[in-house]
Amino acid sequence: MLTRFARCWTPVRRGRYSFPALLTAGDVLAKPAPDWVSLGTFDAHNPLREQLLHAIKDDRWIRLSQSGGPGEAKLWLDDTAIDLPATLDSPNGDRTVRAVQHVLELGEAVLRQRQRQPDRIKRPNVVLVGGPGQGKSTVSQFIAQAYRAALLTGADPGPSVREVIDGTRSALARLGLPVPGNRRWPVRIDLASYAEEPASGAETSLLRWISTRLSERTDRDISPNSLRQWLRACHGF
Repeated sequence: MLTRFARCWTPVRRGRYSFPALLTAGDVLAKPAPDWVSLGTFDAHNPLREQLLHAIKDDRWIRLSQSGGPGEAKLWLDDTAIDLPATLDSPNGDRTVRAVQHVLELGEAVLRQRQRQPDRIKRPNVVLVGGPGQGKSTVSQFIAQAYRAALLTGADPGPSVREVIDGTRSALARLGLPVPGNRRWPVRIDLASYAEEPASGAETSLLRWISTRLSERTDRDISPNSLRQWLRACHGF
């Protein structure tokens, strides 16, 4: 009876630790964990989860002005996304790949520099080069949406976000691509917006700029240091 009560009761931490008989194995395991790990739990009150829900809805749209089209007409990304062919500059010779597929495959491999696994990628960085209107922004937008859909797998984000997740999954299936297995947290940065900071005379690091944008979309102040620790835990940076 005591065990059942301990599993259902969720008092504040200080109260629980005042009664050793009510401690569970989870309490013991959670005790040595650093406090910043909670930044990536993706519970209902998590600021990164809140930002993720905003971002996946905002990035569902493709503005035709991005490709030189007139006005502010918009289309759904998951209805129109394609996987563009790209020439990969490789030490073993150039070869043609599918841009989205190539990036997602890199994301499935080990990227930590200190790891010795045989599948660790030694050159994980990708720069997509192309002319105006050739789809660079749309490709990056779709890759970010794929990882957001993966991060929200099993969550209950509400009907509007669920519609976007289902649409993204359908688009991946249409392109013959799986939902990413490694749940990496994507960040899309508008370099034109970021460039306005140095141009105005402000010395803002990229990490601080990202944390400021995250704080604007949530009710919590996310410091660059907290964000750095979360990225290290999630990606090994």
